Amino acid sequence: AGSSPAFERLALLSLQLGADARHVFESRALAPLRYLHVRDDLRDSIASLGSTEHVRDLRELELPQCRIDDRGISALARSQRFASLRSLSLRGNDLGREGALALATATATGMPNLKKLDLVDNPFRSGGTHYTELSDDSDGVSGWYDNRYARETILAWFAHRAGLQVDL
Repeated sequence: AGSSPAFERLALLSLQLGADARHVFESRALAPLRYLHVRDDLRDSIASLGSTEHVRDLRELELPQCRIDDRGISALARSQRFASLRSLSLRGNDLGREGALALATATATGMPNLKKLDLVDNPFRSGGTHYTELSDDSDGVSGWYDNRYARETILAWFAHRAGLQVDL
């Protein structure tokens, strides 16, 4: 019987895995994985990444534009399997206050070796109020009132981790 290949570096880009991503994350082929880059909709499967044993040696994790929200990042942050992680990119997701605070807690407990955290292009809204403006000369404008947390406020949530570079 043949054995499955093992990967140290893996990039999964726009495969539309959806909930099936958990099957990939649970694969034994990921056991020696050091670098993982996923660009896919992980809203319903991100928790499974944190629950697999195969991420224990992961050094770099890139999850840009994966539609991860506060609930998903909170599940990932609760995992105690990311102690080896040195770089985490969550660029372009849907993180708000609760997700950022969950990450701040994780950097103190479950991610002690993390040196770089990329949170660029996340909304960091405090709830928020959606608006729609209609006028005679347009089809309407829709958006969110600007209620983002200030950069200094977000950085203060991570201030307990000396040497951690947080990009906003």
